[in-house]
Amino acid sequence: MRPKEKRTKKLTLRDIHVGDWVQVWSPIPERYSPPMKITAIHDDGTIYLTIDDECCCDPWEEDIKNIDALPITIDLLKGFGFQVEEKNYTIHYKDYCIGCISDPKSKYAKPNFYIYGCHCRHMHELTDTLYKKIDNIRLEWNGMDKTKEEHETV
Repeated sequence: MRPKEKRTKKLTLRDIHVGDWVQVWSPIPERYSPPMKITAIHDDGTIYLTIDDECCCDPWEEDIKNIDALPITIDLLKGFGFQVEEKNYTIHYKDYCIGCISDPKSKYAKPNFYIYGCHCRHMHELTDTLYKKIDNIRLEWNGMDKTKEEHETV
């Protein structure tokens, strides 16, 4: 039996743009980096990334073969500053109602995310859609908040 693939969608140079949010696969520990923003793309497949626009350090340099799509989840959206209203299945960003999700509590399927009518599975697809619709949008990764219960158990 073949081992389960641990990686999400592998990206190509045609899939990504400067400003997209992705994740970097580390083959030795077999895990992903936190979300990283693309700052430069070179023809040889070298990608430069940073954790945010305010970072003063040198950008992270990585080969395209290690750059993977960042799957959208409700927690990820909240980490980028989106408000997700699970009661009426809407997604808001600042003053904009930008989309909706299928039933997030369904035990049969993962939620589907629709941003301005486009089905988005990964963060680079969401940012491409938002950049076309909202002027001067600037997404920043704020991390995921731990709940009170998680703080108590840590």
